[in-house]
Amino acid sequence: MKKFVLCLTAACIAAAASAETIIASSDFAADGNGVAAMVNGFTVSALKNGGSTPPSVQNLDGMPTLVVYAKGSVTVAGGDIAKIVFTLNGASNARRYALFTPDTGALQPAQSAGDTEISWEGDAQSVTFTVGDYASMGTDGSHKAGQIHVVSVEIHGSAGSGGVADIIVDEDGTPAEYFTMQGVRVYHPVRGGLYIRRQGGRASKVFVKATDPI
Repeated sequence: MKKFVLCLTAACIAAAASAETIIASSDFAADGNGVAAMVNGFTVSALKNGGSTPPSVQNLDGMPTLVVYAKGSVTVAGGDIAKIVFTLNGASNARRYALFTPDTGALQPAQSAGDTEISWEGDAQSVTFTVGDYASMGTDGSHKAGQIHVVSVEIHGSAGSGGVADIIVDEDGTPAEYFTMQGVRVYHPVRGGLYIRRQGGRASKVFVKATDPI
């Protein structure tokens, strides 16, 4: 039997309940159609959806920055979420700043040109924000495609079911298969990524840490 230490249960995050969790852009890893990160039981994933460019982490104006393009989305999930604050890369974000519309709750205050952060308030276990088609608040002009440039995500609430657990994998010769959270098979999983791991008749959601064997 072989043990893999993976982020799956609430054991290591009990102390973080009803607290503040900060996920930096540098925490994100490629996840098939986008990027994802998991910290303290909260997962933040960014997808391109119907857009033309997948989200990515770039070094802009000297800062690691999650860039999400027009029609793309950012989903925050994991527990009872009361507030989310997205810290923006002020300099780069200003050029293509677009609407960032949540599917529940509300932005408090409403967005405006020159924002350095976007704050959401509500009561949800999952919130999806969609990037507007055009840079309606950007200095490049509203005829340009919209973008959102995020430096960090600050989550306030009771953490969900992420954490660290031991998963026992039978060494019966059955190869493990990895899939993105959208069900797309990944042949070369990246350390730091969030995946569905299937081996034989067992499947689990796993966050592969940098020290885990793959």
